[in-house]
Amino acid sequence: MTIAGVINFMGAFGKEINIGGSISQFFIAQAVTMVIIRSFSGKIFDKYGHRVLIIPAAIAGAIGLILLGFSTNIVMVWIAGVLFGIAFAINQPIIQAWALTLVPPEKKTTATSMILIFIDFGLAIGSIGLGLLAKVVGYGMTFSISSLLMIILLVIYLIGNKKTAVFAKE
Repeated sequence: MTIAGVINFMGAFGKEINIGGSISQFFIAQAVTMVIIRSFSGKIFDKYGHRVLIIPAAIAGAIGLILLGFSTNIVMVWIAGVLFGIAFAINQPIIQAWALTLVPPEKKTTATSMILIFIDFGLAIGSIGLGLLAKVVGYGMTFSISSLLMIILLVIYLIGNKKTAVFAKE
């Protein structure tokens, strides 16, 4: 959901904070960070598991969205882009890889399909829901409030991880 808000409202946010088209540099910072992080995050996942990646990624994403929401200049936007890039580079591929380790081989296609369906659902809901929120509170505050979605992701992850650990012990 958070990426939907970022993608859809970044241009208007640039106007809102008077930096115009320079706001697109957020995506450059995000993309460069994603390329760097993805180059080694898979190896970390293979060696240490998902926990050492997902928890800091969710926290970085939340901080990045809060910082973006309060940005008043391009440097703050760059830093927010780096932090959000960390989250975006880790969360989707690592959660997908982790999910695939939890299902038998004959269910991997179904698991992948479900993940992609939920990603699409999140993009749709995020676009509509955050758009309605932006009308009320403005774009910056919408980004900051959407950081709660990263915290919710973290809480769901921690609860789900605890449940899968219980099943693994049985």
